Amino acid sequence: MTEPTSPVDAASRILFATHTPAGHNQYGACNTPGYQVNDSSRPGSIRVHHQMPNPDLLDSNRPSDDEQASERQQAVGAYAETLREAGWNVYPRGLDTSRKPYLIAWP
Repeated sequence: MTEPTSPVDAASRILFATHTPAGHNQYGACNTPGYQVNDSSRPGSIRVHHQMPNPDLLDSNRPSDDEQASERQQAVGAYAETLREAGWNVYPRGLDTSRKPYLIAWP
């Protein structure tokens, strides 16, 4: 097996083993929740966040903003733990305070 060609590819492979990536429709809109891995502004590092579909504002049973924030925080915490276990350096951002937390990681 060949080595991953980029940190994004490497992180995606690690996360895919235990987590679900965000799903997108044919137009690129998120339609199922999951992780999203992107390049970071720092060379050699990646940015991971939990992406969720836009809520249906007409659905009376839609999750509240607090419930969505809690889901994001729990998911990003789990992604951080998975990457740490794989030997990555992980720097969580806004994990306890932000409604949209993310992490920066590098091998």
